[in-house]
Amino acid sequence: IRITNVDGFETKLSARSATLVIWQYDRKGVLSEISRLLAERDINIGVLRLSRKEKGGTAFCVVVIDSPASPALVEALKGLPNVMDVRAIDPEERA
Repeated sequence: IRITNVDGFETKLSARSATLVIWQYDRKGVLSEISRLLAERDINIGVLRLSRKEKGGTAFCVVVIDSPASPALVEALKGLPNVMDVRAIDPEERA
């Protein structure tokens, strides 16, 4: 499966690996705060794609990570000042 559009944002998402999907405001420093939280938890970024509709508006970020995101990490990311929502995809998780 390849997802190419989410909520009007162009992307390339296959969800074969652990992935964070982040809706954020397009502001300086947001990506550095996201990567800081991941680094603090010893999570490596494999791929990061950012898409925005307009400068200073809403942005959409897909972060492929080397290990699944914990619920605590998702909540920490949601607590960042310019992050609107975060979803974690774990392809190993069974329903």
